[in-house]
Amino acid sequence: MMANDAKFKDNHHGHIYTGDMAIVKNDELRNIMVKGFGYHDQQPPNKEVAYNSIVSGVDSYISKVSDKLSLRTTSFDGWKSEVLKRVKYNLNKCNKYKFNTILKKPEVKSELSKLQDDFVIVPVDKAAKNISIICKKYYIDVMSNEIENSETFEEVSNDKSQFLSNLQNQFAGKLANTKLPYLYATTKMHKNPTSFRFITAGRDTAFSDISINVSKCLKLLMNTARSSLSYRIKEIDNCIFIIDNRDKVINCINMCNQKGSNRKQISTWDFSTLYTKIPHQKLKEKIATFVNKVYNCVKHSTKAAEYITCSDRSRTAYWSKSRSKDNLSLSASAIISMINVIIDNSYVLFHDKVFRQIIGIPMGTNCAPYLANIFLHIYEYEYLVKLVQQGDIITARKLAQTFRYQDDCISFNDDGAFKNHYKYIYPPEMVLKSTNISKATCTFLDLRVSMFRGRFRYKSYDKRDEFNFSIASYPHLDGNIPYSTSYGVYTSQLVRFCDINQCIKSFVANVKDMTTKFVSQGFKTEMLKNTYLKFKDKYLYKWSKFGADITDFCGSLFTC
Repeated sequence: MMANDAKFKDNHHGHIYTGDMAIVKNDELRNIMVKGFGYHDQQPPNKEVAYNSIVSGVDSYISKVSDKLSLRTTSFDGWKSEVLKRVKYNLNKCNKYKFNTILKKPEVKSELSKLQDDFVIVPVDKAAKNISIICKKYYIDVMSNEIENSETFEEVSNDKSQFLSNLQNQFAGKLANTKLPYLYATTKMHKNPTSFRFITAGRDTAFSDISINVSKCLKLLMNTARSSLSYRIKEIDNCIFIIDNRDKVINCINMCNQKGSNRKQISTWDFSTLYTKIPHQKLKEKIATFVNKVYNCVKHSTKAAEYITCSDRSRTAYWSKSRSKDNLSLSASAIISMINVIIDNSYVLFHDKVFRQIIGIPMGTNCAPYLANIFLHIYEYEYLVKLVQQGDIITARKLAQTFRYQDDCISFNDDGAFKNHYKYIYPPEMVLKSTNISKATCTFLDLRVSMFRGRFRYKSYDKRDEFNFSIASYPHLDGNIPYSTSYGVYTSQLVRFCDINQCIKSFVANVKDMTTKFVSQGFKTEMLKNTYLKFKDKYLYKWSKFGADITDFCGSLFTC
């Protein structure tokens, strides 16, 4: 295995940049890597380890409940003793099972070590379970160029220890730890030419706790804005373009079809430079505008509150009239201050030097999606307000037919309003491009939407189907995973296929492809059929829209 092996060299990069696991010479290692990052060796049975894990879980549960109910942990001793007695009894009844500890084999470990000497192993963008292998020297050059020779970062210190000491003094008692993030890259193999997506590994780092609390607050603020009457814009039904999933898009399609009008239009758009180009000053201003506006709405509501309190036990926050004694309570100014701290202290380590991101939001930071979403939302909201104030309510209503999921937008029946106005809505740093397949067809999230005879049609869409490599997806039963839970994945996908398909034909096609893949990954055809029939009985309200009995397709779906 040589770094100059022409078969795996990418023509654009001039180095090895591949998702083809044929580069791995050891058969057993290659077979594991083909299954992707989600696969884990099945470990040998160890009743002692299993018992100790359950004891730890029971103790953790008792600790949480005792705190919540203000009880002594000793109050649970009798219950704990009985539970563990039954656990021991059931563990002793367990039979041994087959296992495969391939990664512990010396020859496999040796091959993996050789691979890591010359290459880096990173996820594939849009197919995170897939493995890509990149020439290590080239990867380091790419990272160096992104951090040391771009407009995104600036060097702030070449003395890591001193910098961390200063940081601790500046934020005394407020940092989770003294770890700084590092930058890594995933491979964008679906692009032509292929490229990289840079992500900040911000988990369990100095500002992680602050970022998590900011996420809790911004999520609550956005949910409050959605439900607040005083936040709405007069004469406009939808003043918040942001959606969390496909549901509102499908509802809009169904409502448009029910109206029966032949005037159907659809357009999709993508922000090509969202996370990487947001100017920090504009971001701070827009986020502050949003936070203050929602706080004012709450202050003058019937349930007036002054603070947002972040729960320590969950990833939630709630409004409160006074400060909590046990949890962190934040005023509007305190939240804005925390957000500014995150923006101003986006550091990464590289070659023991500290760099700060001076433009854009670091992907990988917990609160990054909320910051990007709200940044765009305020521009959208303020433009709608401006149109209404100018008396152009018709245009505002047309623009309100737009839905945005992060950096992807879709507009329905707007007479080209979004196309004509987006340059005035968003700042110049935000570059939008049309992503329509044709005038009558587009894709959005996991939907393919088209127009036919004055009606919208939709069916499932998976961008990964267009990739020129096999996608690692769904569980492998020979991996270290619970048996019954794995069949639950099959059920969840059946529910999803019902949601994203308008007709029975495309639903059946999806189920057939999925079933074939599940069987190839160790699942039993008869068990899958039983799971399908249970789904049929439980989710009649989901599949009844097809106007056909899905049992009729069992013969073609589950052929042995």
